[in-house]
Amino acid sequence: MNRSMIKVAGALCSALMVGVLATGCTLSGPEAASTPEQRAQKDNRAYMSQLNDALSGMRDGLGAFTQAVSRNDVVSMRTQADRALASIDKVSSLEAPEALTEVHSTYVSGLEKLKGALSDYVTLYTDMKAAIDQGTFDANAFAAKVGEVQSAYDEGMELLKKADEQAAALQ
Repeated sequence: MNRSMIKVAGALCSALMVGVLATGCTLSGPEAASTPEQRAQKDNRAYMSQLNDALSGMRDGLGAFTQAVSRNDVVSMRTQADRALASIDKVSSLEAPEALTEVHSTYVSGLEKLKGALSDYVTLYTDMKAAIDQGTFDANAFAAKVGEVQSAYDEGMELLKKADEQAAALQ
């Protein structure tokens, strides 16, 4: 054998060994030992963790929103509503694992109802303040509109409760 053939054979052996070692390391890692069911459970836990983080942000925003309402602070109401709405949008953008697509859909439906109710409340409150300032405030009309917003809010909360029950049933 001449030297160039020895070099080529050595290079091929080296490449083969690197490939064998890389494959061996890849297959011996924790993912290689996990079953499709274990990977699905891991994906489900990751999704639920992201969901809980987003819902926690929404709850914080709604809590601060309620405080702003009690102070009649329209600017803070809008700011906190936007904070809660951003968390709702975060949930909508999550990609649910296959086993949780129905749960995700129910959460998104409930959150969309809450999103609408929250936006409608801020608009209603702003309109009410303007009507009071202009002397055209109609308490009965306002009460009816508040009832509509409350109904949408209640529907959203019911859907969230249903989604929680669906998620609990899967465990």
